[in-house]
Amino acid sequence: AGRGDTTLARIAGNSLASNQVGFPGEAGGTPGGFGSFSKNLVTGGKAGLILVGNQGGSLTGNRVSGAEDGILLSDARDMLISENQIITSEFGMVISASDSLPDQVDGAACADNRITHNRVTAPQPLVLTGPSSGIRNNTVFLNDLIPAGTRGGAGTPPVFLTGTHFWGGVVASPPDQLFSPSLPGRSGNRWETETLVRYAYNGSPYSGYLGNYWGDGVSREPGAGGVGTLPVRINAENEDRSPLTGTRDQYSLR
Repeated sequence: AGRGDTTLARIAGNSLASNQVGFPGEAGGTPGGFGSFSKNLVTGGKAGLILVGNQGGSLTGNRVSGAEDGILLSDARDMLISENQIITSEFGMVISASDSLPDQVDGAACADNRITHNRVTAPQPLVLTGPSSGIRNNTVFLNDLIPAGTRGGAGTPPVFLTGTHFWGGVVASPPDQLFSPSLPGRSGNRWETETLVRYAYNGSPYSGYLGNYWGDGVSREPGAGGVGTLPVRINAENEDRSPLTGTRDQYSLR
């Protein structure tokens, strides 16, 4: 439906329909970075939105429905991905990287992105794919990641860590697919708020860390303030230590 160099672009308020990709955007290679893609309606096709090599912009308030896959980010850095609603038949949000060197600052990696306040409903709401060190320093919190259909099964966190391109089959990942912050020399991803926050849950005040809502099929023990007492294990090195027991609209930061 659309295509273009997204360097410093401001794309808002459009309705895009396609039988392939709603909007494939590519970075133009300038230091200015990506602009914004906001409040767009994208329907149908293989994927709603694909961004490759973009930096420093935002995807906010978009709605993607009727596509196989929703938002696909490849080698994206310093992006804000927030308040999007995604309903798809395969993958909701795909985060991919091609850099295999954790200390290569200028390498191709999906790093330093902030993913928050999204509602994703798909058989696999969140997919992370690429070399073991390519996805790092991302912060993911206050998202509704709701598995739909049978892929993954009850009690399975709706995250697939894959070793192949997202158009291909899904395979088991190595244990170090994502780095843990506790490992020396490696910068990990965070699955909850960066700091302790004050918030209201169903109208009552609390303070603590807030992670993500993983759907009703994921086993967890309810705790005070709408935060589970058992972490949601993503893989051997990553876990959401503050999983939400309710959907994100039940929580408000103060």
